[in-house]
Amino acid sequence: MMMEYEVKIPVDDLRAVKEKIASSGWLLEARLKEVDNYIDLTECPGVPEDTVLRVRLKEDLDTRKTLGEITYKGPQLEENVKAREELTAVIDDPEKAVEMFMKLGFRLFRVSKYREIYAKPGKRAKIYLDNVEGLGYFLEVEIINPSSSNEFREALEEIEEELGLKGRPEIIKPYLTMMLEARQR
Repeated sequence: MMMEYEVKIPVDDLRAVKEKIASSGWLLEARLKEVDNYIDLTECPGVPEDTVLRVRLKEDLDTRKTLGEITYKGPQLEENVKAREELTAVIDDPEKAVEMFMKLGFRLFRVSKYREIYAKPGKRAKIYLDNVEGLGYFLEVEIINPSSSNEFREALEEIEEELGLKGRPEIIKPYLTMMLEARQR
């Protein structure tokens, strides 16, 4: 079972954060455009409230290659960090999958973002620098299958210190929830 642990941090000064990322030894792995279509599962009996089914179209901005995937994200398992089971399958035609869900009567919500992915030699954590349409810039720290939430917390705190983000708000809400809340204001 794959477990994803992540936290988002709002970014006010993009240039300063990018400079800190580079000077701290993080290496750019990919630049992507991602279009996420979230299937509304609220009418499905027996499905926990915070379960997610997402169809994603990913475009690599350097190679122009595209990839589709469908992802199940289980219910939230911890309070101070977004920790949940995640299952992903590659699909050839994400637009067709979205159309199928619509024909079945599901409501869909779309979130688009530009994403830069960074890794650091010797570190399990990844950094995602996201520009989310309608929300702005966020730095997301993620570890897949940490040995414990403490391992994730220690890595997160080290990265926050390294990038000058200590004391910034930590967000565990998905971008979709943040967008829906922003629309209600």
